[in-house]
Amino acid sequence: GGAAGSGGALGLGRAAPPPALPWLQHTAVAGLLMLAVAAAGGGGLSPDPRLAPLLAVLTLSHGLRQARWWQPGVWRVPLLWSLHVGYGWLVLALAGFTLWHAGLPLPGSAALHAFTIGCIGGLILTMMVRVSLGHTGRPLVAPRAMPIAFGALALAAVARAALGGSEPRLAVALAAGLWCLGFALFLCCCGPMLWRPRVDGRPG
Repeated sequence: GGAAGSGGALGLGRAAPPPALPWLQHTAVAGLLMLAVAAAGGGGLSPDPRLAPLLAVLTLSHGLRQARWWQPGVWRVPLLWSLHVGYGWLVLALAGFTLWHAGLPLPGSAALHAFTIGCIGGLILTMMVRVSLGHTGRPLVAPRAMPIAFGALALAAVARAALGGSEPRLAVALAAGLWCLGFALFLCCCGPMLWRPRVDGRPG
């Protein structure tokens, strides 16, 4: 399972994500742990063909996980499609790292920014909205401006990853502006919820 598979709670008509495949779960999670250990030890700072097979397996396993979570109607629900977009950036980042470590002429920084801005930033923003709604007694329906915020984070990742090599100053300016727009919209839409009483009357 996973956050991107929680379609039932958001109105897609399925009570639970597809049953987890233990081998797929273990491969995806264990592979990321192995990658984290390698990174903590200084591995991966420069292209290393020995890491390419691990990254290829991770790309396929996480891509398969996301494909299994997909349901018709996802694009109607901002709090769901934003999770898919964020997780999709993880798959793209892993694919980019695979190609970089395999020796293809692809900058490793592009994959890194896809991971940090698109995946981490995008998923954090979506979960901040979900938690703000849920913990203030509101239904899990994104405020109207939040799809713009989710899109801004995705475009920030595109700008930083795609333009970082050829137009670094423009890439940083665009990514920073879009990042600030996304989180500013969160503050405007969800900030007031956090200092007011819960709407359902329960204690905060």
